[in-house]
Amino acid sequence: MKHQFKLDEDGEVDLFAVANDWEFHNGPWCLTCKDTWCVHCHPERSLEEECPGWRRDDCSRWPTRSGKHGYHLRARRRRRRERRRRA
Repeated sequence: MKHQFKLDEDGEVDLFAVANDWEFHNGPWCLTCKDTWCVHCHPERSLEEECPGWRRDDCSRWPTRSGKHGYHLRARRRRRRERRRRA
């Protein structure tokens, strides 16, 4: 089974489904397994790869637009700590 990605208004894979404004990270979001990756940091990953299916226990790979889980939240917290140390 292939990933079922979130689509944009034109019906194409939305490569900005998971994006942030403070750095240049953006990528697709699979609606089935909730997997996401940055297309710039992981150019080796393909939109044609197999989907492992729904993963209830793997919250760390869920999309981060809500700001609750994942790499982007950890990166944001790390940057905040660094800014506080500098101030």
